[in-house]
Amino acid sequence: MNVFVVREIKDAFETVRDLEKIGINAKPLPITKCNYKKIPNHKIKYDFILLTSVKSIMIFIRFIDLYKKIHSTIPKIFTVGIETANALKKNSFKNFFVSKGNSHNLSELVISHTKIYSKGLWLCGLHRKRVLKTKLLENKRFLKEKIVYEMAFRDISKNSQIDEKECFSNNVFIVNSSRNIQLLTETLKKLKTFENFLKKSKIFCMSPNIKEEALSLGWKNILILKKNSRKSFLKEVKMILDSN
Repeated sequence: MNVFVVREIKDAFETVRDLEKIGINAKPLPITKCNYKKIPNHKIKYDFILLTSVKSIMIFIRFIDLYKKIHSTIPKIFTVGIETANALKKNSFKNFFVSKGNSHNLSELVISHTKIYSKGLWLCGLHRKRVLKTKLLENKRFLKEKIVYEMAFRDISKNSQIDEKECFSNNVFIVNSSRNIQLLTETLKKLKTFENFLKKSKIFCMSPNIKEEALSLGWKNILILKKNSRKSFLKEVKMILDSN
């Protein structure tokens, strides 16, 4: 069985390395590269901040250090997922709210812990979904979107990182975002191998949002992994692969 890790370039190689340590041979498909943007204006006061990706943490740390110098209190912090929460903890943040689900779960969490007319800042990527902002606005929470990173596409179809013969084998694609499943699908279609890969491939993903996106693109066999930590995620991948 072929195992492909479809992630940002740095994450892809790190995940492959971790998989190899537990006896799983995997191949990186670094389909995106993270480009960071400018730090938001720290002089504006906010009631809450949303962090929906670990990629936003670096900019957030720099932003909040400047913010604390001119404001007496810091905003409430809301995150999605264990990976983002762990990144905050590594930077000595302890008081924040964690949503384990999708945009709907996050919006409900924000609404239950903020007041009407609260003003929030969303440190997000270029390719984000607008459902979150709409839901909060419907409940009289105002959200400013600030793009702090972009997952730029890397065309891996040109450097033979996917062997056309592999589409006839059993395959697993480990995918960590809706954008990456979109780009993977586009790449396979460009190589004219998508239909063949569909027949024998499984998608391992980390959230219902990614599964929904994969289904809409035509993927059939999709499994959501329980990602309580990186260690438990790797353990579950190994357990599933060993059972096949």
